[in-house]
Amino acid sequence: MINQLISTSCRIDDFCIIYHKELQSKSIDHQKKKVGFKPSLSLSKIMTILIMYQAVRYKDFKTYYVEFIKIYWKHYFPKAPSYNRFV
Repeated sequence: MINQLISTSCRIDDFCIIYHKELQSKSIDHQKKKVGFKPSLSLSKIMTILIMYQAVRYKDFKTYYVEFIKIYWKHYFPKAPSYNRFV
């Protein structure tokens, strides 16, 4: 399962890098500074959490997030917010 997590995370991270570059090249206002809080998780980590939810087949997302992400994989996602903040 850990190998699948790492492999999925690397693929998603590569995709997000390419996507971000493409988005910047096509965006008109990409030079404007964004105001507000910076998210604690990157887009690739959020996508990894959501995709791995499908792989581990928990019955509901809350149980998966609270028990699996926050306990078993907390060293892979050390800045993961609480479930209420994530949702």
